[in-house]
Amino acid sequence: MSRLSVPARLGLGAALLLMPAVAMAQQPRPQQRPAQPAQPAQPAQPGQQGGQAAGGQEPQLQAIQTPWVKLCDNVPVDERTPPTTKKLCMVVQETRAENGQMLASVQIRELEGEKPRLIIAVPVGMSLQPGIRVVLEGQGAPQPQAMRYEVCLPNACFAQMELQTDFLNRMKRSNNLNIQVVNMNNRAISLAMSLNGFQASYDGPPVDPKAYEESQRKLAEELQRRGEEAQRRLQQQQQQQGGTPGAPACRPGGPRCARHARRADHARPAGADAAGRAEPLMLPAQSLPFRQRL
Repeated sequence: MSRLSVPARLGLGAALLLMPAVAMAQQPRPQQRPAQPAQPAQPAQPGQQGGQAAGGQEPQLQAIQTPWVKLCDNVPVDERTPPTTKKLCMVVQETRAENGQMLASVQIRELEGEKPRLIIAVPVGMSLQPGIRVVLEGQGAPQPQAMRYEVCLPNACFAQMELQTDFLNRMKRSNNLNIQVVNMNNRAISLAMSLNGFQASYDGPPVDPKAYEESQRKLAEELQRRGEEAQRRLQQQQQQQGGTPGAPACRPGGPRCARHARRADHARPAGADAAGRAEPLMLPAQSLPFRQRL
């Protein structure tokens, strides 16, 4: 894997920053159309224009999709004192499971003086060799774009490519962008990211940083609430699978406890802890290109 340039590392760091914070979209400035509530994501169906990656039927994902959001800031691009800064803008949308787990993130990163780049993030546990296919839906859509994974961190794997003008313009006119991956069980997964509102967000002004920080606070509260709900559901499921009422509790290390542990692990979403909460995406604060800190 080649060494990433400073702008590339900035893009990946920015993607990590945005993943846990975009889901509660803030109110934009007056010139920008108000963000719409998060909508359930619709996985691409077999036979649609988006096509299907090889390997089998894609599973249906119960997911929540965030509106597109645009953030801009001046970021350092070298190690001088004081450093040279350039304007970095990012337009981002992500899809999360109902328990808060990140399923996919799409980001357009544009650093001043450079061509825009498309950055895709998916959870770990995917087969790396097939890479990622990005497919735009609609008549006259360009050919699917193949993307190679560039780096995997503990909570996500990233792929990026230079975004051609034609592909960007097609994104503004298309309904969905399909992300196609293959998991480690050789099963194809295709997730449709809605492009509704993308053009308004990309061409419009960035959101207010203070409103963005407020959205981070609200998101943390929402994810905590969803995590507690997931924990209660998991406990109820364990009780229902535990046998008849009044059955003796399992002994540590005994076969009954082993069966319970296997059931709990099977019911737990990928990337979630024992309580069903999504594992947070972490990055050292000094690596983040924006001034907000997790």
